[in-house]
Order: sequence, then C-alpha cells, then structure tokens
Amino acid sequence: MPGTLGETGLYDDYSWELVKTLMAFPEVIQKSLRLYEPSQIAKYLIDAAQEFNAFYSHVRVVSHSSRPQPSF
Repeated sequence: MPGTLGETGLYDDYSWELVKTLMAFPEVIQKSLRLYEPSQIAKYLIDAAQEFNAFYSHVRVVSHSSRPQPSF
C-alpha cells in the first residue's frame, strides 16, 4: 500500500532519531534568532553530526554488491 511506514525504509531507531534531529532544524533557527544566540545552530550541527555518525555506523547504506564495477 503506497504511503505506508514500510515504504520509508526506516525500520530502526537510528534512522528515526536522525529524522527527528533533522526535522528540528527550523525550530533551532527560530530559537537562535529569537535569543540572538548563533551558538544554538553550532550545537545543533554537532548533535546532527553525532546522530548521523550513529546512523551510518549501524545502518547499511551501501553494500559492496551495489558498487559500480569499473569496466576495463
């Protein structure tokens, strides 16, 4: 069925945590502007990088079989 959760490919907690972190970006920008604290953006980016690192460490993104083979 189109639009179901299974079609998203997000079956694990690492994927969902990354999605939630990325979705918070507009709110972080607004908060940073409202408080005149650009450091809020820097902190968010560090958090996002950590979430992405955890995701990439635990979720197979590319496998050896999907790598393009050089043609000689």
